Amino acid sequence: MELSHRLRPRAAACTRGVIAALVLPLCAALQAHADRLEIDAPGSLKPLLEKNLDLAWGLRQKDAHFSADGWRELYEKSRASARDLLETEGYFSPRIESSYTSTAQGWTARFRVDPGPRTQVAHVDLRLAGAVAQSPQAQRLQKTLLQTLPLRPGMPFTQQAWSAAKHDAVLRLAAHRYPDAHLAASAALIDPQKHAAQLSLTVDSGPAYVFGALEIQGLKRYPPALVRRLCGLPQGEPYEQSKLLECQRNLEYSGYFQNAAVQLGRAPERAAAAPVQVRVEEAKPYRLTLGAGYGTDTGPRAQAQWLQRDFARRAMQLKLATLVENTQQQASAELLWPPDADRYVWSLGSAAKRTDIQGQVTRALQILGKRARKQGAVETALVAQFQVEQQSVGNILQQSNRALTLNYIWTHHTAPATDYPRHGWVSTVQIGGALKALLSDQSFLRLYWRHLQFFPVGKRDRVLARLELGATLAPNTQGIPTDFLFRAGGANSVRGYAYQSLGPEVGGSVVSGRYVATGSVEYDHFFTPTWGVALFVDAGQAADSLGALHPQVGVGPGLRYRSPVGPVNLDVAYGVGVHQWRLHFTLGLSF
Repeated sequence: MELSHRLRPRAAACTRGVIAALVLPLCAALQAHADRLEIDAPGSLKPLLEKNLDLAWGLRQKDAHFSADGWRELYEKSRASARDLLETEGYFSPRIESSYTSTAQGWTARFRVDPGPRTQVAHVDLRLAGAVAQSPQAQRLQKTLLQTLPLRPGMPFTQQAWSAAKHDAVLRLAAHRYPDAHLAASAALIDPQKHAAQLSLTVDSGPAYVFGALEIQGLKRYPPALVRRLCGLPQGEPYEQSKLLECQRNLEYSGYFQNAAVQLGRAPERAAAAPVQVRVEEAKPYRLTLGAGYGTDTGPRAQAQWLQRDFARRAMQLKLATLVENTQQQASAELLWPPDADRYVWSLGSAAKRTDIQGQVTRALQILGKRARKQGAVETALVAQFQVEQQSVGNILQQSNRALTLNYIWTHHTAPATDYPRHGWVSTVQIGGALKALLSDQSFLRLYWRHLQFFPVGKRDRVLARLELGATLAPNTQGIPTDFLFRAGGANSVRGYAYQSLGPEVGGSVVSGRYVATGSVEYDHFFTPTWGVALFVDAGQAADSLGALHPQVGVGPGLRYRSPVGPVNLDVAYGVGVHQWRLHFTLGLSF
């Protein structure tokens, strides 16, 4: 025991010696390879040099270690490339001081940069060549291109901006009539003494193109006339790139095709009647879509849709759908004809639905005919609808409503189709009504407007602003179906209040009124690409007279999540008028 105790300190000392013998040389070796690059430059020039100098590239290589000759070679290359890099940012008379030293710890290179004055664009000369130069619009087009050029007199000259300007001039010309446009010549003359740049570029348009006949491939079930109507590209019209893209979008969104590709047959000798090559892959003739979701406004939701794309072998589409929620149950059928020569889609439909909202129970039958068209960002629809409904409040039959209405719906959509758009807007206007003399219990005129605007803030954040205004002009609500009246409250209206709980009260139940006004402002901050938080203020009310539109306010925070199956919104709102907190949650998916 005594001998063993004496040996332990010696063993420990021996172990420490072995570790020191192994680790210390390793540390010394690492220190010996600690090569460095030090750059002193103002503003954005420092990260530019730190990223692109030859020495910086060399030091980023794994296990980088340089001999004296290798380090000196990279150092000399860096001295030359430093000036070239500064010139790309418009600094053509910089002062660059550089040095390098060698120590036991490694090589160290130092660069100190005084960029001097930045070169400004003094003049831009843009010339047009090719067919466009002979057109009556040549002078006006040249002026427009100069005014919209990304690099104009008075701006700082950079190589990136100069490249973008040349690219932009070609693209603008190629998008309208001249798809073969290309850069024929360009020059940037720099005066280092005056720090000025004289720019010149010549864009050759090539021939002017005109749309010719469609050359269609891939059709099996549908006639070529269907593709021509969907595309809307009349022969003899001047080429426009936007029309070509719209043709492809119309084919893809029509429901008839799984894939579509549209391109111009570019050949100078055929420019006067250039063929449009269309390749399509037809979608399957049948599709069953099932969906499920949950929202605190309407509870669990289940829905199904059956689509037959070639009904009666006449390219008509038959849609059968059903929806089941706590507050609403609905079944519908719709038959859609293929687009006509003016690209209108005509349809006939019917629906049966039951709603139970805030003690008001409504059972309705609808028959409708519709003419709809989508042109770019604008969708329009003209709907003739006959509706019969029975309405009760508190299980007591109150009234039967009947109306034959004509309604016009206009929607303009500029926001991108993403879960959480950051710019653009969506605006919907509806005008409709009925006459008592034409199968209706009451004459009325309904006006409605809803506008949603997105404002980008920083790189990820956004502000949402929403305004909703509606009025049904009639002596009272007797005989008017509930679809033509208004309520407020809930996740998409005024948060902090139950779903459609804001409106006139009758016998302890909330019913629909003739007027509505709501608004909302929300700020969303996304701290990752998929997760974000929100702060919002909502206000609004529905009533049966303008004097009763006393706004109710809801405020609170929220959570936003871009899930794989769609957006998830969770809001905790305080209803100021009811002094209660309310949870609003929505989630939906299709399969």
